Amino acid sequence: MIVQMRDPRLYLVIGFLAVVILYVQVNPVMGQVSSAANHVVINEVETDPPGDDSKLILQWVELYNPTSQPVNIGGWTIGATTGLRNTYTIPAGTNIQSNQFLIYVNGPLWFPHVGAVVQLKDNNGLVIDQTPPLYDQQNDGT
Repeated sequence: MIVQMRDPRLYLVIGFLAVVILYVQVNPVMGQVSSAANHVVINEVETDPPGDDSKLILQWVELYNPTSQPVNIGGWTIGATTGLRNTYTIPAGTNIQSNQFLIYVNGPLWFPHVGAVVQLKDNNGLVIDQTPPLYDQQNDGT
């Protein structure tokens, strides 16, 4: 019986692809922050924290400043474009430093659990950042 040896480059390519696929599957996915963003961004949102919604369950939004300068976000608002459209106004004089995260917490009726588009607006009402429609009906804190 004659065994024909395959091109060793094929094994090298297959090995490389296996490493890339393994890295992509194992490497945790972080927030949707783009290093190319030149403004404060909404990094993470919790619209349906664990627990009974009839109790004081707090929804939250995490902001991130990817820029190289501090940004005065005093007077800016965080709110949803759907549901009750409740907004939270960030206190005057609040600065978010370069590469800093800030978390803002509000009551259980801040955002709806289904289809909420969360917006960050400056003190002139200009939308600085917004999420895609969010769906969190699992009440699991994700």
